[in-house]
Amino acid sequence: MAGRLVLIPDSMTPSAHPTAPRGSELPIPVVDFAGFRNGDERSKRAIAQQIHQACRDVGFLYLRHHGFATELVDRLFAQARVFFDLPLEVKNQIPWTTPECNCGYIPMQTQHLDPRGAADLMEAYNIGLLQPGADQQWLPDQTELNQTLLEFYRVGGEVCSQIMHAFALAFGLPETDFDSQHDSHYSTVRLLHYPPVEQAIEAGTMRAGAHSDYGTITLLFQDDVGGLEIWHDGFWIPAPYIPGTVIVNTGDLMERWTNNVFRSTKHRVVVPAWPAASRSRYSMTFFYRPNIDAEVACLQACQSPQHPALYAPVTTQEHLINCLRESYQVSDEESSNCS
Repeated sequence: MAGRLVLIPDSMTPSAHPTAPRGSELPIPVVDFAGFRNGDERSKRAIAQQIHQACRDVGFLYLRHHGFATELVDRLFAQARVFFDLPLEVKNQIPWTTPECNCGYIPMQTQHLDPRGAADLMEAYNIGLLQPGADQQWLPDQTELNQTLLEFYRVGGEVCSQIMHAFALAFGLPETDFDSQHDSHYSTVRLLHYPPVEQAIEAGTMRAGAHSDYGTITLLFQDDVGGLEIWHDGFWIPAPYIPGTVIVNTGDLMERWTNNVFRSTKHRVVVPAWPAASRSRYSMTFFYRPNIDAEVACLQACQSPQHPALYAPVTTQEHLINCLRESYQVSDEESSNCS
């Protein structure tokens, strides 16, 4: 679908859950990571506890001094705009094909992040550099974009590794306890474009339907258009753009690892009020996941006779492929291995 879309007024759009009242206090903590990256042991443990509380209470936080250079983030945003402005026939030269590969270009209204909802009003480009068997396709005339994606992937892995060190300290584990499960991390960089909404859309349609993320950690950079909301204490709470930060949220595998101590919080992207709806929205994410064959089982520190393990062990691949098949509405018969 290549046409521009149109906003239905709020009064005409049903909502399954209420949005928080205007003026509600922002529940998403802002944590300065500088003291963990460069501080002494006492500082690292203090910041680890701040991150632990945010992941326990909300499942989301804003991280300052995260380790991404501003120049790198700005450069990738600029190149993402160039990529999504390319003709559809050019972008379709590198198509997303199967959940097993999970790489390539995803056209508008292909994915249902909420499997029970309408198709999402977005297009995306997935990069999965370390996925076994995946033949990552690159547009040959987009050398600068390709090199920047490689750099963003590398830095994302480094930042997430440090966040995992903070998680380990917060649970009383050795700082490097999660390293062996992520030494060949099965991660994805995703560029996202939400086109302007300027003509009638199906009631209840979202730019991205309500969903939780599938992996360990997600890092999200967004622009200032707005629309991201998280589910918190019975309300949808806006998660606005804060300059100089990256949004961090914990995913399904971290929730399973910690026996629901950390939340895998539902979130969505709604069509914002006019005139913001008439603007394109861009974001970019780094989905950090354990090694493809890593078994995620409840940490001993998170279970007891009174609070036994809630989930059976699962591998990264098993959980991810099941989630992607549901999200893209692909049957087992349609799904196949990369080749």
